[in-house]
Formats: sequence, structure tokens, C-alpha cells
Amino acid sequence: MKLTIRNRLSRARKRLIRFSEDIRATVNPNAVVVLGNQKSGTTAIACLIAKASDSSLTNDFLFRYPFSERRILKGENSLSSFVKRHPSCWAKDIVKEPGLSFHIPEIKDSFRSKRIVFVLRDPIENTRSILNRLGLSGDLGPQKNRFYEDLEIRFNPEWRDVVEGKLFGHGDPIPSCSLVKRALMCEQISIENQSDLIIVSYKKFCENKKEYIESLCGRLGLPVCNDIRSCVDVQYQPPGKMVDNWEKFFGSRNLSLILEIVRRYKPEYIL
Repeated sequence: MKLTIRNRLSRARKRLIRFSEDIRATVNPNAVVVLGNQKSGTTAIACLIAKASDSSLTNDFLFRYPFSERRILKGENSLSSFVKRHPSCWAKDIVKEPGLSFHIPEIKDSFRSKRIVFVLRDPIENTRSILNRLGLSGDLGPQKNRFYEDLEIRFNPEWRDVVEGKLFGHGDPIPSCSLVKRALMCEQISIENQSDLIIVSYKKFCENKKEYIESLCGRLGLPVCNDIRSCVDVQYQPPGKMVDNWEKFFGSRNLSLILEIVRRYKPEYIL
């Protein structure tokens, strides 16, 4: 599938707008950086930190620069050069971008800030949420290149790379298996870098959102300026479909494969 003329013109217009923003912007080296796998709760947590502390927020930006992360992963570009070229992405008090979760060493090299938040969510719940976001079934079998080409056109190159997983090292022909591997890789990344991170549990956050965010602000050295009680249950992303029957959602074959993958990493895991 090829881009339509309308899509090309739309992308060109957006590039022009971003160029003008970058000319006026300055990087904030002390920004709080919020990471975590896609659909792990990063948006809600970053937005609530910003509201509670009266801070400015950059919320997702890699998708605005098609192929940017792909070039970084392939070694054709670096995160530091991306920062220099696009300072508007890094000018706010809080920078939230799940796509940077696999680039923690480069983030530490690019910023003086030691305030890096990493959000973790149950790997199977996280996988279900990504599939919901993209309108994909959990019981999809092995997919070929045409499937991923379609994802790239319908969404963006970043979503294709997330689901396909090859560039990140979690590739699997079955999309749900690739995505659960990705969620587990994010957990491993957080463990390997835990001395440089503030690790956030999405599950614990959900138990008492206001209290959790206020405590997190304290750990980040941010003041609590606003009462977020009325904001904690706002949908900051399109809601996914809750699942009460995992076998129905993933199918018995895929669910068996997913549990095998998860228990290889977390033998004690109970669905």
C-alpha cells in the first residue's frame, strides 16, 4: 500500500509546523522523563504528575517524526542528534515518550536530570491494551509482511515496529506473542537500570491514584500545587475493552504460547 496524495500533503504540512516550533525551542536538561511500554499507563501518570505539580508536558512525539526511532535503532541516527534537531520535544518540564524506553543509556547521556520514571504493567494486560488500541484480535496467527505494511500505513512506522518487534529483539510471527515479549523486555530494562529509575507500578497506581501521584511528585522533587481528585479517572487515552475471559480473547493456542513466554521469565506468574 502506498501513501495517498492527501497523506503526503498532510505529513508535509506537519513537518513545516514542527520545524517552526524547533527554531523557537530550547532543551530543558532537567526535565522529568516518563517511560514505559506503550499502553502501560504512561499517559495517565504523566498527565496527572503535570496537573498536580502545575508542570508543562510533552506527551508523545516520536510518531510526529516518521522513521525517527527506526533510524536510531538501525544506528543511522542517534538520540543525541535527534534532541539537537528537535529541541521542542524536550523543552517542557515533563517529557513522556514510551518509544524511548529502550534508549535509557542515551537518555542519561543527553540529560543531566536523574528523574526518570518507568511505568510497568502486567504483561498480558499490557498486550491486550496494545491490541485494542490498534484494533487487532488477540487470536491472530502468524503474520507476513503485508500485515505490517498495512499497520504502517494505517497508523505510523513506530506502531509497525512495536508489533513486529524485529528491531527491538522481540520479534515473533504471532503479534500477541511479540507484544508480550516486548512487555517483558521492558520489565528487564527497568531491572537492569533500577538504580537510575523511579519504577512505577500501574496496578498500585490504580489502587489510589491521587495518593500515588502526590507521593510520586514528592519523590521527583515536584511541588503538589493542585488537587487532582477530579482528574484521576479521566480517560487520557481511548479506553480498551476489559477482558474477563482471556482464552476467548487470545484463543487457546495463543494463550498457551503467551503463558509459556511469561512463565519462562516469571515462573510464579498467575493469570
